[in-house]
Amino acid sequence: MDKRVIANLMEERRWVEVTNNSRRTTENVYAMFTGSVVWHYPRRLFSFLTLALACVEEGRFRQRLISGWVSYKQIKIFISCAIQHVPLLDQVPCSITVTNADRVRNMVSILRRGPIARFISWHSGRPAHAAELLSFHSAEYIEELVQADSAGANNNKICECTFLNPGSWDAALLAAGTTLSAMKHILDGHAKIAYALVRPPGHHAQPDRADGYCFLNNAGLAVKLALDSGRRRVAVVDIDVHYGNGTAEGFYHTDSVLTISLHMKHGSWGPSHPQSGLVDETGKGRGLGYNLNIPLPNGSGDAGYEYAMNELVFDPNGRQCLTMDGYRKIGQIMRGMADQHSNGQILIVQEGGYHITYSAYCLHATLEGVLNLQAPLLDDPLGFYPDDEKYTMQAVDIIKKCWKESIPIYRNPSLNFISKYIEELVQANAVGAKKLCEGTFLNPGSWGAALLAAGTTLSAMKHILDGHAKIAYALVRPPGHHAQPDRADGYCFLNNAGLAVKLALDSGRRKVAVVDIDVHYGNGTAEGFYHTDSVLTISLHMKHGSWGPSHPQSGSVDEIGEGRGLGYNLNIPLPNGSGDAGYEYAMNELVVPAIEKFHPELLVFVVGQDSSTFDPNGRQCLTMDGYRKIGQIMRGMADQHSNGQILIVQEGGYHISYSAYCLHATLEGVLNLQAPLLDDPIAYYPEDEKYTMKVVDIMKKCWKESIPFLKDI
Repeated sequence: MDKRVIANLMEERRWVEVTNNSRRTTENVYAMFTGSVVWHYPRRLFSFLTLALACVEEGRFRQRLISGWVSYKQIKIFISCAIQHVPLLDQVPCSITVTNADRVRNMVSILRRGPIARFISWHSGRPAHAAELLSFHSAEYIEELVQADSAGANNNKICECTFLNPGSWDAALLAAGTTLSAMKHILDGHAKIAYALVRPPGHHAQPDRADGYCFLNNAGLAVKLALDSGRRRVAVVDIDVHYGNGTAEGFYHTDSVLTISLHMKHGSWGPSHPQSGLVDETGKGRGLGYNLNIPLPNGSGDAGYEYAMNELVFDPNGRQCLTMDGYRKIGQIMRGMADQHSNGQILIVQEGGYHITYSAYCLHATLEGVLNLQAPLLDDPLGFYPDDEKYTMQAVDIIKKCWKESIPIYRNPSLNFISKYIEELVQANAVGAKKLCEGTFLNPGSWGAALLAAGTTLSAMKHILDGHAKIAYALVRPPGHHAQPDRADGYCFLNNAGLAVKLALDSGRRKVAVVDIDVHYGNGTAEGFYHTDSVLTISLHMKHGSWGPSHPQSGSVDEIGEGRGLGYNLNIPLPNGSGDAGYEYAMNELVVPAIEKFHPELLVFVVGQDSSTFDPNGRQCLTMDGYRKIGQIMRGMADQHSNGQILIVQEGGYHISYSAYCLHATLEGVLNLQAPLLDDPIAYYPEDEKYTMKVVDIMKKCWKESIPFLKDI
């Protein structure tokens, strides 16, 4: 490629901010649109929206209207548009003539010269780096593209209708890098709304292959950047006329990203596009129910799309009959969702749109909608195309019924995603008494006590999260660490510690570590986070194994998590009689190194005094000195990793008097007092730490061999 063309491309690449000279605000959550849409769930989410001809991201901001216009000085809006050096498009052959420079020229022109220009400022993008591409795409696929570019041949066919020509790879890198720059602009708090106007598009590009003119998935890369920067949940809403199969494929197995695609029903179009885009493609594994397809009938029109957006969420390549009014309404709906869920921060990413002039008008209308203007800035230059919304509404109702029947989180919206297990508890409480599992009964008053225990623990966590305290202790009954997401177990109905961890994650903490020293395995907490790498669960317990259907977990060292959570559940089953020295050795040799490798932002310390010398349910022989030392070690880890923040949650402990003394000693340790405040009232029970130390060394060797992030502890 001519060096001057590259230089011009680098210089002319732009992304645009829409601004109105108001104060800049940083929010915790963002919404992102690309040929796919992403929106937030409670607190930290992203929303993505990919338009058929433009992807729009909504922003949340206050508006003051003067004579129907948004006052420039009272609203701070950024719309970042990455603009490819348009002469390059003329040089990139394609087997179909829909990709041409005139469309992009017209989009740039309408943004620079149209009435929306007052809200827009322009910023330079940059090429993506190889390491950034690997966050979404496989190394083998990127190597294939690099080699194809090095060959330098014209019409290098990557897949049906998608060719890599001289200049294509540079353009793809610029599109990806500019989209990432726009996202980072939002993440860094410099804008609420950013729009990446880029070519080539990206939403068909899958992790391991090109497809449909797409080489790199611009939106997918931006979503990964958001997740890697601490955003826990991102929603992608794609309104391109074609199914955003690449974005869906990239997040098909995760519940961190919700992908929603409203598209023309076109099915698979070959080996590079095996996905059908039908309603039964709903994700797999943890991602089951988090890929939602809305294939709309041809001619759905403005009213049909509006109905689909509200009920579920003129182009040569499409048959959907959207006009400027339709795009404007979709922009307004996305803005409303952003205001409600993502604190008004949105990234907009351009995908398809192939009418040379009308695409630009529809882009303008979409952005008007996102700005939530009271009146249109531009009239539609074309005659109205009547829509056939009745058939579309019937199709939408059928899809909605299908979702309710097949996707768990939509089965009963009135319960706001509350599980069947909670329904079971509520019904048992209404009856008055019920045996939930062996040894665990719900009696009158049990449900109220469980709610109080859970709520009190959440209050303690919120006290820390709001900055009112660094150390909080939830002294609650009934306990919770055996309660699993779908069942009661071991006197536990609700998992108090697990709920507190979820609150911390939903409030923006990216990594939380749980250390449980109750004499019994904290199986419920482990089960709740068994498939995630956001929570490290460590349990030091007496070796007792499973105790029945309600407690299938054994607590052995080989239960280390699954999927993304592989290696993030660490069990330390200690021999009977381990005593103070044995526990201290296990803490220093196993727990401290694991915490150092994990680098948590918050510690949850689950305490049970049933590991004490005189507890009727335990055999571990811990004394007050042992609990005090464990408390000191926990405090040291909190000071080093979580700015001293630590939530302590009460679990077991059944000796009527000695449990209270051991609790006192634990809190002395957490306070890091130089001398004990209370002497141990009971004679010392000799410990057998040597055997425990041998067992700990064996477990340490096992961890180093089987868990990657602990290989060098």
